[in-house]
Amino acid sequence: MFKYSTWEYVAERDQFYYHLFTTAQPELNFRNPKVVQEMKDVLIFWLDKGVDGFRIDAAPFLFEDAAFRDAPLSDNHEKYKPYEYMYLSRIYIKDLPETYDMIYQWRELLDNYKKQKGGNTR
Repeated sequence: MFKYSTWEYVAERDQFYYHLFTTAQPELNFRNPKVVQEMKDVLIFWLDKGVDGFRIDAAPFLFEDAAFRDAPLSDNHEKYKPYEYMYLSRIYIKDLPETYDMIYQWRELLDNYKKQKGGNTR
């Protein structure tokens, strides 16, 4: 999303990692069931602590194309510089169908938690 590479090399590991935003925000692989369960466990941990809600930032970008295909140029890319947001189409990293399923899973978790505690769901 920023004008630099979304792949960051870590010399200690001799590996790259993917980050859509800053290097301090590595992407989580929500295609991995263990990652999905860990995030659900994190939500329950904080619910048990009494938080009133969660802010899910950049939800449209939870998933990216599984093959990591390169983004095609946008229809009006000539109007923009290559590092500007509108230069590329975001079809492989934004609003993928899996994103909606993940949000529904989190909603179900929250509703079930609320029911278990005797509260009303939305």
